[in-house]
Amino acid sequence: MIGNHFIVLDQERQGRKKEYTTLQRSDLLVSLLFFIATASAVQAQPTLFGTDRSSLYTIPTQPPVEVTVLGDINLTNQRMVAMAFSPSGVLYSTNGGSLFTLQTVSPFTATNLGDIDSSSRVMVAFAFSPSGILFATDGMGGHLLTIQTVSPFSATDLGDIHLTNQAMIAMAFSPSGILYATNGGHLFTIQTVAPFTATDLGDIDSTGEVMIAFAFSPSGILYATNGGRLYTIQTAPPYTATDLGDLGAITADIGGKMVAIAFEFGMDCNNNGVVDELEIQSGNDCDSNGIPDDCETDADDDGFIDACDGCPNDSAKTAQGICGCGISDVDSDDDAVANCNDSCPDDPNKVLDGICGCGVPDTDSDGDNVADCVDSCPNDPNKMAPGICGCGNTEIDTDADGTPNCIDGCPNDPDKTVVGPCGCGNADVDTDDDGTPNCNDQCPNNAEKLEPGICGCGRSDDDSDGDGVADCKDDCEDTEDGVDVDDNGCPLEEPAEQPVADEDGDGVPDDIDVCPGTTTGDSVDTSGCSIDSMPDSMPTGCGACGTFGMISWTMLLIGFVGLRKVSCNGRRVL
Repeated sequence: MIGNHFIVLDQERQGRKKEYTTLQRSDLLVSLLFFIATASAVQAQPTLFGTDRSSLYTIPTQPPVEVTVLGDINLTNQRMVAMAFSPSGVLYSTNGGSLFTLQTVSPFTATNLGDIDSSSRVMVAFAFSPSGILFATDGMGGHLLTIQTVSPFSATDLGDIHLTNQAMIAMAFSPSGILYATNGGHLFTIQTVAPFTATDLGDIDSTGEVMIAFAFSPSGILYATNGGRLYTIQTAPPYTATDLGDLGAITADIGGKMVAIAFEFGMDCNNNGVVDELEIQSGNDCDSNGIPDDCETDADDDGFIDACDGCPNDSAKTAQGICGCGISDVDSDDDAVANCNDSCPDDPNKVLDGICGCGVPDTDSDGDNVADCVDSCPNDPNKMAPGICGCGNTEIDTDADGTPNCIDGCPNDPDKTVVGPCGCGNADVDTDDDGTPNCNDQCPNNAEKLEPGICGCGRSDDDSDGDGVADCKDDCEDTEDGVDVDDNGCPLEEPAEQPVADEDGDGVPDDIDVCPGTTTGDSVDTSGCSIDSMPDSMPTGCGACGTFGMISWTMLLIGFVGLRKVSCNGRRVL
């Protein structure tokens, strides 16, 4: 970031060289000046400070003007291009994009306050007004800005001062409050209220040198430098520059030129007639910040300034002590522990609430690491609460069924806690829901039976005909009452059925078969005669019928129509 700022400033400087033929120092950075006026303060000999970007110097204002190097301010690796003292004596500086404070006593350190480049402009000149407002210019941009010196360290763009097409590279307030500036060769006044115009007073480049830094002395003399020599500038016509001499050896590693100057004045901040510097030398500066203690804040009015008071808002303490600011270090119970760190400030035996709280000892009678105050079994080292079995009794659950042995009727049976009908180790399951558990039910899947009985499980032992033989074994289920039956439930007096004889196997019993000898396979009628072999009509002669044939026809007719007369060839045969 800082390197980029220097590149931009070098580019801007090259542009100015083209605009002004009198610019001879193209390797110099733009700078700023500042002046402080304290009319009410006792004035000591003013000191002119300068910087070559990395070191801090003092510069005599009378010849010879050889500089004295104070020390390195480049500890933060930031290169300063402008600086100015505030009315309170603080030396502010910038590297172009950030705001710094510089310490003017050893060690000469630079403290980065923050980024002021919020407007995306590179600041190249500083000047504090007598009222304490920090003004700045962005050089080639030609704008006037104010810089806020408290967080956030922002830059506010007031307006364009580039109306004359001049780039202001240095500026300073006169004791009367007029803001002077230069573009390197001409002197200008800048109006600090709108419109922000620049008025060209005249040429101060009579020496042919480019002025890059300004500073007003308390008496109103305007000092300037071209980087290597010191000048005074006449602020009334003719606007001439008087050469006071060579600044001498400058140690900067870039250019070896003085790029910024600023006056610090001897001040009497408390108006007691003694210059602040003398008060500081006498030891009236406990924080070694270069400001007498009488001029710094003591918020609690205890005689110690805030910077040196360990408790700046506690008038009773100047150090934090044990309890810190705002809290007394009192020890009410005299146990050598202050109340602020003692949770039991009125109990000399305890500093912490512990388990039992203040005023109650954390005694553990049974040594089970549980204080009696929270141990419901204070004399039982194995229990902290009575549990189910009570103090002194173990809560062992042998079968891990969730019921301790002390109340488990079956301590070794994880499925039972009471003996039940089947006893421990046996399930009281009643599969058929008949009210008798399986262990006592010989038919566990038959809700109607507890024993197999005559017919076995799953079958009824009913005897529907009352013959003394259960239906499941009764082959004659409808036996009449009083009839003796055999083991199969059938009557004893019923003869066995004899097979019917049928010699020709035509399906007609022999006793009614008119044609016993029918050929196997022939279709027969109900009389047992073959249907296929019968003639279409009765024979014409009785002889043709034959005795057997006539008998057969006669029997057939008798069977269907009863006894009647039939004739064979016109003769009555029956």
